[in-house]
Amino acid sequence: MRIKRISVKNLFGTFDHEIPLNMDERVTIMIGPNGYGKTMILKMVDEFFKGKYGLFFKIPFTEFTIYFEDGSNVKLEKTPSKKEKRILPFSLFLVYTAVNAEPETIPLTDTESLFKSRDYFMIFRELLDEDLIDRETYYRIRRGADIDDLNSYPIIAEKYWELLSNELITNKKLPAELAKNLLSDSGEKFIKFKDIIQKKGVNIYLIQTHRLVTVRKVSGEKKTDAEMPVVKVYSDELASRIGDALKISAEKAQYLDGSFPKRVITQIPLEGTREKFKILLKQLQELREKRVHLKETGILVDLGDDPKIPESIEDESRLKFLNGVLAEYVKDTQEKLAVFDDLANKIDLLKRVINIRFAPHKKMIISKEKGFVFLTSTGNELAPEDLSSGEQHELVLLYELLFRVPQGSLVLIDEPELSLHIAWQQKFLEDLLDITNIAKLDVLIATHSPDIIHDHWRLTVDLGGK
Repeated sequence: MRIKRISVKNLFGTFDHEIPLNMDERVTIMIGPNGYGKTMILKMVDEFFKGKYGLFFKIPFTEFTIYFEDGSNVKLEKTPSKKEKRILPFSLFLVYTAVNAEPETIPLTDTESLFKSRDYFMIFRELLDEDLIDRETYYRIRRGADIDDLNSYPIIAEKYWELLSNELITNKKLPAELAKNLLSDSGEKFIKFKDIIQKKGVNIYLIQTHRLVTVRKVSGEKKTDAEMPVVKVYSDELASRIGDALKISAEKAQYLDGSFPKRVITQIPLEGTREKFKILLKQLQELREKRVHLKETGILVDLGDDPKIPESIEDESRLKFLNGVLAEYVKDTQEKLAVFDDLANKIDLLKRVINIRFAPHKKMIISKEKGFVFLTSTGNELAPEDLSSGEQHELVLLYELLFRVPQGSLVLIDEPELSLHIAWQQKFLEDLLDITNIAKLDVLIATHSPDIIHDHWRLTVDLGGK
């Protein structure tokens, strides 16, 4: 299910924005002055589908609505509190409206709609014991005098809905008694709502501005967190992807090769025509070209031996038998190599774009052992982390879009222009449109750069209204 439109009202107490997504070309670009909420809208979409409502507790707005292509919509609604002694000055509601149906509302800030048990600290102590919340969160709640404390309540409410969103209850990861105390009437409605949203198959993938460094566990006497260049992580990941594909192909080859003699002996012989023989020779040549292509992508190293076959066979009985053998061989080889089709297409596009951008100073090749390998014009080898920041940004963006984003996702990209030369910015959307066609992605971009837009102004939505 695709998202058709996004709407936010009174963002920061000021702005009303309507963002219709481009359903045909699948790329939509938000533009507008600083402070109008472009990045915030990306975060709101991402956090909403992750079930993290803390952001919506904090920022000023009155309505945030997602419209789906089937005509349904889901909305977060924020209204001023009508109670004089309310600890929060607002109420937050989740509203789902199915096609031709009345809206269903779930209160997210009503204390009566949370836990059935009133011993909140005891519940959160159990959550801590089950490693379902961290110690810092527990003590932030514990420091609050009671549930009416202004600082502790938003944390409790946020964590409650996050627990339900992560299906800790529905997947029976909680002890039964604790789950019973947690699951209020609103919680049960929320789980039903989440099932509805999940069935729509919406997947959100956010690419943030801070995308060159990540934190990974480093092995040692004690596992510790360490910063690592994202290009290095992705290089290793690509090598792993190639290795996995080779393993699958090898397993398939082992099975097919083992049954090949039996199939050849027991099969019904094909008609021994010379026309069929010519077709099989053509298919063998196509398979040869495919192996050469896979070698150029870096997936295959050895092209293997081509069967030595004469261009014509005069003996009718021999022709009949050979047609049968070759037909099985061609079918088996096509099946073995088909494993690499998707991976090879993505590597091809990645190499083509990168080598056009980096030329003539650097050339990228793919190694099944190392992943990305870069050769300078003088023949020296460069590690991915030795690339310039602009080159790393380009590589990270392309790799994520091609290899990490699940097909059919809505991808949110914040400021793709970071560190990119103007000429690279002007080519960005052309590459992106190619990728969306291959991967069937929808993309929502927030940018300040007219060079990113270049000659694609038809794809823009101006939040500034000018």
